[in-house]
Amino acid sequence: MLIGHSLGCIAIAHWAQQRETDNTRKVIGALLVAPADVERDSALPELVPFAPIPRLTLPFTSLVVGSTNDYAASQDRTVSFALSWGAEVALLNNAGHINAEAGYEEWKSGFAWLYRLLQASETLDERENNSSCNRDVRMAI
Repeated sequence: MLIGHSLGCIAIAHWAQQRETDNTRKVIGALLVAPADVERDSALPELVPFAPIPRLTLPFTSLVVGSTNDYAASQDRTVSFALSWGAEVALLNNAGHINAEAGYEEWKSGFAWLYRLLQASETLDERENNSSCNRDVRMAI
């Protein structure tokens, strides 16, 4: 399971472009929180090398959690990223950048999103009749 915040979401999308590698096949899902829009005009110079943002479908179950008022990415861009990545999307109302500065030090609902994502990946495994193999991979990660 991968968990990324801000630039970490974009890094995961770049990494996943490798697709069909042994490493990407081991991933059971990704929780992507407050993705940073590195293509925006106000992006910090150190973020610009991460552009362009990959727009390929991620090869694993994923969930993007964003905010209606995140300075790092507009609500529309967050939804656009999620749709292009083939991810579910959840928008929190006025949650800022969903970090400690915005009041999210111990984010209990984040654990709930993670648990939900784990359940979704297990359901997908069962549908594909590969659950025993994938359980072994999960324990090894």
